[in-house]
Amino acid sequence: MFIEAPLPPPPWPDFIRFSPKTWGVIARVCWWFGGHGGQETRPQAQKRAIAAARQLHELAAKGDDVLVVAHGFFNSMIGMELRRLGWRCVKGRGWRYWSTRYFER
Repeated sequence: MFIEAPLPPPPWPDFIRFSPKTWGVIARVCWWFGGHGGQETRPQAQKRAIAAARQLHELAAKGDDVLVVAHGFFNSMIGMELRRLGWRCVKGRGWRYWSTRYFER
């Protein structure tokens, strides 16, 4: 449930060259607007993020501390859903590698 949302390459010709970071941004924007290349779509990933946020919410409601280690973009989708459930991000380190988010209710 907590795997990263897919990042399929856009169907562009091979002669178009960008850095890997730029390709990542382009591929994510294309995916966001429907270019899924036969992989999980954004609406499907959003349903999965809702289910993941609910699972985390239920575990924390029992009084358990919860830790999720996963990729950044899907984590942000889960974070949006947690906010809808009344959680707030009290610590965040941006979008760097190994960044973290800490949510409280």
